[in-house]
Amino acid sequence: MSVNAELDVNNSLKNAIKGFWKELITYEYDEGFLFREDSLKCAFYLKIRAYLDEKKLTDENYRVYPEYFIGKKKADLVIVKLTDDWRETKRKSKNCIEEINVIMELKYRAKSSIKPFAPDVVKLAEYLRREDCKRALAFACFIDEDDDPDRVKDWTTEVMSEAKNNDQVEVLSASRIPGNKRLRPIAW
Repeated sequence: MSVNAELDVNNSLKNAIKGFWKELITYEYDEGFLFREDSLKCAFYLKIRAYLDEKKLTDENYRVYPEYFIGKKKADLVIVKLTDDWRETKRKSKNCIEEINVIMELKYRAKSSIKPFAPDVVKLAEYLRREDCKRALAFACFIDEDDDPDRVKDWTTEVMSEAKNNDQVEVLSASRIPGNKRLRPIAW
């Protein structure tokens, strides 16, 4: 794939994921579809699969994988492009990865604390230093049910300042609206 085509795909994915966060998260949370981290992963998996459509999935060989090992650590969700010959070689798709396009770490916490989020941010920074992830987009997606958005912004800014790698890392967070049970999504 040419660098320009890859940039187009990555920009398209970046905009779609940010849009999903702003629209999907509030709806899913308000309607009771989100119950901790795994349901957040499932919601993103379904939305991304629908976004990629059959053409991108079958003809262009994109895949969405949850709990994907990158080295010895597991990313919560990745979007990859398989090599064109993956069917002919009859190799497992893990061995036929042409490109890792997106790496997502998702976290859902009922109580505010920097510590639960920091390890995911450190993992993203480690992934981006790997040769096979150098051009990937990374998303740190955090739901914090704390109703103090300034406190959420403080820890997000602090942990992301350590992991920022050019424009590769996007921070998507959501916290409770003070005095309300609804979430307010923020794309930094």
